[in-house]
Amino acid sequence: MYTQNVVSSLQLSETLPFSFPCVSSLQSLSNLTNLSFRRNGAITSHGMSAFANLFVLIKLDLERCPGIHGGLVHLQGY
Repeated sequence: MYTQNVVSSLQLSETLPFSFPCVSSLQSLSNLTNLSFRRNGAITSHGMSAFANLFVLIKLDLERCPGIHGGLVHLQGY
């Protein structure tokens, strides 16, 4: 019997800085519906491109993330 663990919500608010490869690894969480980086200075506009493939993502919380600087363009559908 095969059991699969599914992550649907992840909160990384006010966490320590992390690297782009760490953010890129979020692409593998294909069932992610809620993602929060509130008050996290580690997220950059370049890093936001990792979220573009999260097709079932309903809520992305980037409140007070100073590093995104208009990075929403990286979220355009493919």
